[in-house]
Amino acid sequence: MSRKFDPSSLYAEFRDEARGQLSVLDAALSDVESTGTLGEARREELARALHTLKGNAGMLGFHAVSSFVHELEDIVGGPPESWADRLPVLVQAAASLRAAAVAAGTENEQAAVAALAEVSFEGGGRPGEEPRPDRTGAGIAHEAPLERIVATTRLDEVVRVPFHRLDALLAGVGDLISTTAALRTLMDEYREGLDECGVRRTLEAHAARSDVVVDELRRTVMDLRLVPVGRLLSRFPSLAKDLAVRAGKSVRVEIEGEETELDKSTVDALAEPLLHLVRNAVAHGIEGPDERALAGKPAYGLLTLRARRDGEKVRIEVEDDGRGLDLAAIERGARARGWIAEGETATRLELTESILRPEFTTLDSAGEEAGRGVGLHAVRRAVTELHGSLRVQPMDSGTRFTITLPLRIMIVPSVVFEAAGETLALPAAEVIEAVRRGDPEGEGSGLVRLDGVMVPVRPLAPAFGSSADGVDHRYLVVANGPGGPIAIPATRLHDRQDLVVRGIPAYLGSIAGVSGAAVMPNGNVVLLLDAMHLPSLVRTARARAHHG
Repeated sequence: MSRKFDPSSLYAEFRDEARGQLSVLDAALSDVESTGTLGEARREELARALHTLKGNAGMLGFHAVSSFVHELEDIVGGPPESWADRLPVLVQAAASLRAAAVAAGTENEQAAVAALAEVSFEGGGRPGEEPRPDRTGAGIAHEAPLERIVATTRLDEVVRVPFHRLDALLAGVGDLISTTAALRTLMDEYREGLDECGVRRTLEAHAARSDVVVDELRRTVMDLRLVPVGRLLSRFPSLAKDLAVRAGKSVRVEIEGEETELDKSTVDALAEPLLHLVRNAVAHGIEGPDERALAGKPAYGLLTLRARRDGEKVRIEVEDDGRGLDLAAIERGARARGWIAEGETATRLELTESILRPEFTTLDSAGEEAGRGVGLHAVRRAVTELHGSLRVQPMDSGTRFTITLPLRIMIVPSVVFEAAGETLALPAAEVIEAVRRGDPEGEGSGLVRLDGVMVPVRPLAPAFGSSADGVDHRYLVVANGPGGPIAIPATRLHDRQDLVVRGIPAYLGSIAGVSGAAVMPNGNVVLLLDAMHLPSLVRTARARAHHG
């Protein structure tokens, strides 16, 4: 069942950020008090801090704080030289505002807001009010509301840590995981010698304990990076409504599962792909009011943003109740581009995959509006770079796009195999199945029949300059390719493993078809492949060989 986004999950972050924003106000007041003026850079910093504080408070329902900051902005927006007579009041205002901000959403909020209301900016009272007693001197000492609030308000259990430090910590944990795995491999290799020395069981006991501690450390560090996806999803309702109004439509947005957590870097990287999907749904999925009326639908379209955890994966869905996919138009567009051979019957999967390919549109010519598909290849590329997958699902009424992502980055569940004389890996999220090679029907034409469907075979030998193409490939690793499933011949399958994946060094440039690398316990480097771009990797390697 859908629920409105609960802002209380952001209260602690608001209080933490407010402390930093009010520190800017304190510094500005100190500058004016000591020099009688304020530098331009400080004024701009103060304006940004107050504006952000006001907006955040208003968004989360702390209207007393928001209104107070609005009044404060009017005063500090003037020449700093004019602050002199009001400086004691401004100092009191800053203290009261800080107390109210750090008490927002706590049991002390009501008392803090009451103290905030006692602050008088103009001659002891706000415009139109009778002058109030001066609260900057003995009165405050007598009632001491701020002291009581500050003394009884617990500091939030939040510590602000620069994200790059968490990256460094996670990288260190990754090295530790690789090192412990290597030690395990060495212990297995020298098992007999350790038995002769009488230390094998003791070492294994310590290694087992080390494995537990390292795993707990890994999960703790990874959890430090997790944030609710609601922070991202909550941006889109107002955007979708604005897009709908401009298109002469009406839309209602529902958010489900906003408390679902995902790695912060992944959440940041999802902003652009989700923006594409929301725009696509409003522009091309949801109909105008007249068309919806003819279809017997409500005048407003429904756009649902849904997040849910599925084991070590997170699924994010963007679903609309619009006109859905015009599969006939998609098929015409795919055939016109030669993606479906003449006389060949296209499957539903092939058609839905087509709209995710570059340069696909259901319109015959370019114009101000594009058909379904424009920009969707960029969404798939961005999701693939996050070691995830994108699926399109036509509904009875509307369309659902599902993004599947690993819960945590760097540690990527992977299928490890040997091919082209190399040990390679694919993210498990991209792998459909790994099977023993059977009937070679169609392989002479570069195709193999799997579950009644002809799937293209993509040998990797050309990409790695290997002569292993003639080796007996006993297995096929079937993965989601750019136009549907592809089969990669393999000589050996290893167990599924959680790999600590690192990015390719910048000096090597971007390598199509390779998304990262990992060090195996035996010290060998394994390349993590990107199935969506493997054909590009093979083509590039062949072109280099041809011109070399």
